[in-house]
Amino acid sequence: MISVFITRELKPDSPLLTLGKHGKFSITGHSLLQFEKIVFAPLPKTDWIFFYSSNAVRFFMEQVAIPLGVEVGCMGTGTAETLRQFGVEPRFIGNGKPEETALNFLEHCQGGRVLFPRAKHSKQSIQKLLRGKIIDIDLVAYSNTKKKIFRRPVCDIIIFTSPLNAEAFFDLYNYDKEIIIAIGTTTRSYISRKGIEKILVPQTADEAGLKELLSSPEIEWS
Repeated sequence: MISVFITRELKPDSPLLTLGKHGKFSITGHSLLQFEKIVFAPLPKTDWIFFYSSNAVRFFMEQVAIPLGVEVGCMGTGTAETLRQFGVEPRFIGNGKPEETALNFLEHCQGGRVLFPRAKHSKQSIQKLLRGKIIDIDLVAYSNTKKKIFRRPVCDIIIFTSPLNAEAFFDLYNYDKEIIIAIGTTTRSYISRKGIEKILVPQTADEAGLKELLSSPEIEWS
């Protein structure tokens, strides 16, 4: 059986967990980060709100609702699904790749005011790519800090869901020939700086994309 560890808490309906039902994979997941809400001031006037992640949605919606008349965009399908759980249908959904998402989002919001609820240590990828083409409004909605102590997972495959999760791992442990998968090009770029040459990236930056990658007959896991 192939053991897979992902740096994310998995919901009961996660597409990844269905792989474990067939006996080929053993899937476990937990974040290597600690999260805490940051209380923010009343929202400024904006045309759009863009969410980078599901955590950004949850910490934002715990404090305020989406104002009437404001459009909503998000980084990818996983974040879109979290928005729907709060009764919000996003008008724009990216593909999880910062450059392509920024370019496509710009077609909807150019010259407008866009609020970005984010983590304290966010890379702010879309904001930086669109700076000067929109009026970007920064909103730190939660903190995300690295865990200082955690047990190294014994596994064949490690899936890193963010640069900060990867940083938390490599702060304590070395690469030990596991197969490495990165969600998104930003995460892959960070891991590559550790001297790891083979890093797999799913076609879409969500758990459905990960399932497709792990199930691909073109990849030899043994």
